[in-house]
Amino acid sequence: MSLMLASALAAGSGCSTMHRGSGDCQQQVIAKIEHEHPQSRGTKIESNSIQSRQSGTNRIQFTGRGTVRTQKGDYRGFTFSCVYNDLAGRVSDVRYQVQ
Repeated sequence: MSLMLASALAAGSGCSTMHRGSGDCQQQVIAKIEHEHPQSRGTKIESNSIQSRQSGTNRIQFTGRGTVRTQKGDYRGFTFSCVYNDLAGRVSDVRYQVQ
């Protein structure tokens, strides 16, 4: 589990604000899924699916896809979105939907 989280963070650990915000968003999405579904056995975000768009002066919205492994070992896809406030350096409005 922590290896997948580390992979997600590494994908977002570049120098730019966009990358930093993306990594923060991924971390928050994974944490929320694991908190709300503690029986799950792994969450992975598809780094090539992540898109960003400016949402106001200091806000960047990130969207993307991933998979979560259920307690029974099946894989389910999910989509997610979150907002990164560049000025505050915080993620808010973390949402996901399991397909």
